[in-house]
Amino acid sequence: MKSMQILISLLVLSVLTACAGAGTRGSGDIMSTLNASSGELSPCPDAIDRGKTYQVFFRLEKETRCIRVSVIAQFHPDEFTTKMRVAKTYFTVDRMIDISSFNKKRNSLFTEMGRNFTGTWDQQRDATVCASITDPLQKLDSQSTYRIRIATFEKDNYQFQVIIHADEKVQLMKELMQ
Repeated sequence: MKSMQILISLLVLSVLTACAGAGTRGSGDIMSTLNASSGELSPCPDAIDRGKTYQVFFRLEKETRCIRVSVIAQFHPDEFTTKMRVAKTYFTVDRMIDISSFNKKRNSLFTEMGRNFTGTWDQQRDATVCASITDPLQKLDSQSTYRIRIATFEKDNYQFQVIIHADEKVQLMKELMQ
């Protein structure tokens, strides 16, 4: 009887532990930040809805389950105001895929992993991107390069702040380094 109670207790404990771990996104304790003006960032050839789009790149120090990305764009509304205003910012998080063995004219392409807006342009402040166990294109590993495409759909000069919360260190870059 006592061994049956122990067995049931272990079974319940293992189920509870499995359920608690399912969907875990990680603590995101490490915050990495990049500050840059729109003049410092390179224009992205893959525009978001044909608007002026900027790009920044990043690499992860180690494989991680999820990251949380935020982008803040601030601007001066006119030359007489010193107070900065925050603009609506739309961004995607993309992963670089090596296609050199399939395509001789192009070495790589980017595949979208997440975004902070919906198909009807409902914008969120940040985006959580998680790796997929079943999809090899949706990995968050240390061997890959990632890109954040940023658009505001306005013509002002911006001061961007890109913030990534992750369980591991993140190297943010204004330019793609090979």
